[in-house]
Amino acid sequence: MITKRKFSTLIAALLLVGSLPAAVRAVSDMPDTSIKTPVLLAEHSVSTFIPSATAPGAGLAVNVIYPEKTRYAAGAPIAVVVPGGDTGSGLTFSAHISQEGMAEVRFALPGDGTKGLQSGGIFDYRGVESQKALKDILLFAGGKTVDTQGRHIGEVVPVKVSTDEIGVIGWSNGGNLAIITLAKFAKELSFINWLTFYESPVGAMMYPANLGSQHDLVINPHYREGSSATGECLVDYRKLAYSKDGNRDADQHKKRGEPILPGIIYFDENWNQRWDEATEFAFSYALDVGLEKQIYPPDVAAALNRRQVFWTWKEDYGPMGKPRDEKGNIIHNPEEDKLSTGQQKRKDRELNLEHKMWVGHIAAQLKAKPDINTKISFGAVMRRKPAWPDDIATVAESEAYYKERDGSLYIDQLCAGFPNLLVDVFGSVVDHLQRQNDHPSIALLYNAFLSNHAHWLRLNPDPTYVGWAATMNPINFVSNKVNAPIDASSITSQLEPEGLVPDYLYIDAAAAELADRTHRKKYDDPLAEVLVKYQYGGGPPPKLVEEK
Repeated sequence: MITKRKFSTLIAALLLVGSLPAAVRAVSDMPDTSIKTPVLLAEHSVSTFIPSATAPGAGLAVNVIYPEKTRYAAGAPIAVVVPGGDTGSGLTFSAHISQEGMAEVRFALPGDGTKGLQSGGIFDYRGVESQKALKDILLFAGGKTVDTQGRHIGEVVPVKVSTDEIGVIGWSNGGNLAIITLAKFAKELSFINWLTFYESPVGAMMYPANLGSQHDLVINPHYREGSSATGECLVDYRKLAYSKDGNRDADQHKKRGEPILPGIIYFDENWNQRWDEATEFAFSYALDVGLEKQIYPPDVAAALNRRQVFWTWKEDYGPMGKPRDEKGNIIHNPEEDKLSTGQQKRKDRELNLEHKMWVGHIAAQLKAKPDINTKISFGAVMRRKPAWPDDIATVAESEAYYKERDGSLYIDQLCAGFPNLLVDVFGSVVDHLQRQNDHPSIALLYNAFLSNHAHWLRLNPDPTYVGWAATMNPINFVSNKVNAPIDASSITSQLEPEGLVPDYLYIDAAAAELADRTHRKKYDDPLAEVLVKYQYGGGPPPKLVEEK
């Protein structure tokens, strides 16, 4: 698996063959001392529980990491981090937002959490109940509701917080849950000011990563590169196949305590009806609570149906309804049929003659008008009929599952419900999940917001904010215009370089920029300098540390 940590080593190896763009090669030439990992201040937090109909009993577990010195005199702006992956807890994860003088709200969805800090309810794989739970978390973070002890967030956190300045961070798959929740509950959550994404795999084909992930040996070779930028993820399914033997991602499902369901959907490149993991791409599936079925994206499920992958040959016995031998003669079951008497034999001869005439009639029809789903075999008519496996979700089941988990279906509704929302999409040269060259999840997400007329949209934070947090020259980082179009052919030049700073610092910079723009009501593009000169973490202080 190619990870971001291994990227620098990989870059050095690839440089020998000159296979990387100049912008990426320049990063690899930098000495190790140039890779900045900021010194972080100790992070302090306080925990509580939030009442929610989705978490009967204990409520929803919430943890708030707060700064020692708030970003503004009015208090610390708030960032709610929606965790990635497909588990329900983000309590053990920190985006280090507090290093920017902001309050970072973490939480566990119903049925998940940590020892001593467990949310009530049942985890529904980030479905409807998870959406309602996130809504309740946001209402508490915005000062609209109280915890189980009757306290507002300002009474729980030991430093002053500014509930008028609040945003949401969709970390990886958390972006889907964030989009859907904000879209569905726009009126109740109208106080949300901004939304940023960390390489969020928005789109049914993006999570699980069915175009090729960092742990796949091969990527999806039948994906049409560049198509995701148009909003359509096009895949050629002509080599789609099914093997009932073997498992895909068995270790991952076992680790999460999920059922391991046999069966693999893959591209049979050599038509040998066997999955070769080293050379053939296989699709990943999702699961739902109470539904022990492999759930594939609707496009894949529809292709399985359209390509008749699960169809099988079955003998059609014709009007007589009796099984027959290779010559077409009736096969008697002694337990069901009488022993052959002279009368029975005469009846059999009549039925066999009628059967042969029926077979001949079908054969003549096939000759005149071929039917790929019908053939004559051993004196019998064979027909291909559907035999959909019980442990694979149907097209309707797949559509119902992704309707509640694919954020791309709700971006139009989100933009309409939040006409003044600030949106930042982060993407780096090496995606933490996807491997396709055109960065399909980044292009799809950004262009979906752009085509739905998002009020304020940018790809990656303003370089002044990244440079300030990293104490580096902003010229090291990309500078993209607000509401500017992108396409698959040029997207790499608009992504952040790999190996300069940790990824979380980009998200911290994006959160700080969006909070400052909200605070100062300044939306000009680009910025000559950061709007609020707050010292990031515990590193050397910048020249100016106080807000003007």
